[in-house]
Formats: sequence, C-alpha cells, structure tokens
Amino acid sequence: MKGKGRKLKKLILDMQGQLSERLEALADEEKKLKKALEYLAKGVEILDELEEAQARKRARTPRAHDPNSLGGKDLRAKVVEVLQNSPMPLAAAQILQSLTDQGLTPRSKDLLLVYLAEMAKQGEIVRPRRGYYTVPEAMENV
Repeated sequence: MKGKGRKLKKLILDMQGQLSERLEALADEEKKLKKALEYLAKGVEILDELEEAQARKRARTPRAHDPNSLGGKDLRAKVVEVLQNSPMPLAAAQILQSLTDQGLTPRSKDLLLVYLAEMAKQGEIVRPRRGYYTVPEAMENV
C-alpha cells in the first residue's frame, strides 16, 4: 500500500505542478488580452474622434458671399453677364446651366440661390418674382 500511496502522491504533485503552470500561462494570457482590449479601446476613441472631425468638416459649407467658394473670382461678373444676355428673367437652374456651359462650376444650386439672393440684396441683380433673376436695366425696359 505504501508504494501505491507514494505513486499517487507523486501523481498528485505532478498534476498540481502542471495546473499551476497552466494557471501562470492563463494569467499571462489574461494580461495580454487586457492589453489588447486597452489598445482596441484607444483605437475606438481615435476612430470616434476622426469620425467627429470628418462630420465637422462636412458640415462646414462655403460662405455664399465669397465668390471663390462657389466657382471663382469672376463668378459675380459672369452672373451679371448671363443675366444681361438674356431677354427675360432666368431661373436659378438656368443660370447654373449657363455658368456651367461657360466653364465655371458652382458647387450646387442651393449655394447659388444663396449667392443670388445676396447679390439681389446688394442691388446688383433684381428678383422680379420668386426664383427668377435679372439685371436692373432689364426691369427698366418692362
């Protein structure tokens, strides 16, 4: 019985050693996983900040009173020229098409509408009815 008891005791000690080695390996693995989680959390924060920055950038629209933001320095003169060459008031979409035909590329019809409204407030062009624009000289002939 003593021989079997020693073998059993040795077997138990071996198993205990193996289990403690496995526990140490698991503890090391746990540390690595915690570190990886920290890196992932930092990555998520960075992506969130980047996403917010991109959203802010998209939200920034060019100012309509700045001709450079819409299509070039001579946009104001081109708008007046297009309206002078037209016998009747033009809609914003027609003005946009004429400017595009001349090689200018205003960014959008909505921005062009804001730009035209500002030009009308300043007296450079006239708005005889909603959505249509012409030059003051054309209104004198009517």
